[in-house]
Amino acid sequence: MKYGFILISMLLVGCGGPQVIRRSLETDPQLRVALDPRIDVQHYVQIRRALVETGKFEVVDRQAGFGAVQDEQDRQDSPEERFGDEERWAPAGSLYGAGAIITATAICKQQQDFWGHYERFCRQEIALVDARTSKVLVAVRGQNSEPWTADYTAPDWDEVVQKLAAEYPKYYQDRVIKRPLDQYMAQSAERARRSREARTVATEGAE
Repeated sequence: MKYGFILISMLLVGCGGPQVIRRSLETDPQLRVALDPRIDVQHYVQIRRALVETGKFEVVDRQAGFGAVQDEQDRQDSPEERFGDEERWAPAGSLYGAGAIITATAICKQQQDFWGHYERFCRQEIALVDARTSKVLVAVRGQNSEPWTADYTAPDWDEVVQKLAAEYPKYYQDRVIKRPLDQYMAQSAERARRSREARTVATEGAE
């Protein structure tokens, strides 16, 4: 009976507090990520591949693939009717937004391994940053190397990306909004509403 009372008490406390939610692609928008386009292209492609292979992140492309998708949407939405109505599968404006940004840095140098072979050694650091608040959610570092060649080849990022996925929190709690923060949020929502109305009026007036 004693343990039953404790269990009921815990459940009641849990109901009154913030809800604990397991992070997944369905519940956590921050698992939809875009890579910072300023990352060097050699490292960019390695990180993008490693992120996709974890199966934990939904990766939104913001480099060449992004431009190609926009071009394709423009073609399908073209008034020249290159495509029939039933074949317009990519309506403009349906691109995904990212909930978080992946930033990464690599400091690389030439060095010799134990056998005297030259290699490109890189210290790697990667972070996941909330796209709305710029808060760093998780940051990890690692190192990797690649045999030295005349053509620049970046070491893979598999290990450090796996570490990022492993250290990303598995659960989160609903944010508890308290005064005066709720007042600031209400004011922000009202400013946004008025801004949209002003743009609508301006557009209608121009027509």
